[in-house]
Amino acid sequence: MKTNPNNIFVDTNVLIGAWSDKASDKKCLEIEYADMEDNIQYVISRKYNCLYFITNNKKDYSGFVNIDTLLPAQIRLIDKD
Repeated sequence: MKTNPNNIFVDTNVLIGAWSDKASDKKCLEIEYADMEDNIQYVISRKYNCLYFITNNKKDYSGFVNIDTLLPAQIRLIDKD
């Protein structure tokens, strides 16, 4: 399994194009929570074992499990260990 040393996923459309693949796209179609873009971002963040999701739209990601959603100003709260 691939890992992400920082355990952070940033909400940005650029990452969708860079990290999305057929398997991720298929998994995001199985999620009935949010819109397609949010689902793709969540699936990719889980694929890379991210623990945090940084976004200005916390409410859009509140239904996703196994990941903490933080505002950009809260990024300093992340434990660096």
